[in-house]
Amino acid sequence: MTSADPTVVLVPIWGVGHFVPMIEAGKRLLARSSRPLTLTVLIMPAPTEKHASEIAEHIREVETDFAGLGLAIRFHHLPATEPSDVAAYSGPEEFISLNVQPYVPCF
Repeated sequence: MTSADPTVVLVPIWGVGHFVPMIEAGKRLLARSSRPLTLTVLIMPAPTEKHASEIAEHIREVETDFAGLGLAIRFHHLPATEPSDVAAYSGPEEFISLNVQPYVPCF
């Protein structure tokens, strides 16, 4: 891979049910591409230790898998923002929306 290779950028949220399928989709894009591609995954800090642990474990697995397949992937950890008060939200959609909102300027 060279710096001139196109890059696919993924921005999954921290839930394993979103993170894992998005990484799998990226893996398939790279494996089936007719030209060299790189994959960059922007990682927002998880709002809980449980989510952080699950994502960290999956990142380790993915890095090992991608290296074995000869695919190029980079994980870029975004800086932490002010943590949100989990109890202040009316539901999961609002929680996710308000926790992702501080990262919009990064994109």
